Amino acid sequence: AAQNIGVKFDERTALKGAGLSVRPGDVVGLVGPNGAGKTTLLRVCANLLKPRTGDVMFEKQPLDAMKARTRARAIAFLPSGAPCHWPLEVYQAVALGRHPHLAPWENRGPADVAAIEAALELADAGDFRGRSVLELSDGERARVMLARALAGEPRLLLADEPVAGLDPLHQLKVMGVLAAMAGKGDSVVVTLHDLSLAARFCNRIVLLDNGEVIAEGLPAEVLSQDHLAGVFGISAVRGDHQGVSYILPWSAAEKSET
Repeated sequence: AAQNIGVKFDERTALKGAGLSVRPGDVVGLVGPNGAGKTTLLRVCANLLKPRTGDVMFEKQPLDAMKARTRARAIAFLPSGAPCHWPLEVYQAVALGRHPHLAPWENRGPADVAAIEAALELADAGDFRGRSVLELSDGERARVMLARALAGEPRLLLADEPVAGLDPLHQLKVMGVLAAMAGKGDSVVVTLHDLSLAARFCNRIVLLDNGEVIAEGLPAEVLSQDHLAGVFGISAVRGDHQGVSYILPWSAAEKSET
């Protein structure tokens, strides 16, 4: 739970009084226009950015009071853009996700190997396990970084635009993996620009604009026509397929006359 989070960069206010809560089994989608504060809030929740105001609690204890190793075992942060600056083989890059579970200089055991293999399979990255991550396309590398996060078997995954740059099939696969995590009782907070994926795969949505939470709740409530017009400046087409609601951004919203 993050409450009353305030963040400023020099004179620019990035977040003001923002917050969110996530429960076991949740896939919480952070949505909003560019510059709304989504990534900043996610970084605060990962203890990568100290807020000026507010606090973050994890399982009833202050996040910044947790031991680093304990926090790293419980929470994984997946940054946008899948950055990796060393020519590691894919398998070794994914294996880094097990480090919080190992003592210094401890070799990986059967449980670690099993977790790495499972993560490679879930992220559909096993076919290039022996290649250098620097030789991969952006989309392939994004799947490898997802596998690295999954290898740590976190109870909470904070994922910043994990489907950006992926082809449609792998967008669906990645969102399916996040939903499966929640189905096992773990928790996910994910920033998304694809409102259709957010409506389909997230059970709760937090809508941000100009650093403030505009709405929070069920996708159908938060992604209403009024919110889409007021925050994104768009109208959308809605429908249902196989019992699942979808939303398709369609056009710029008509401006109301004053």
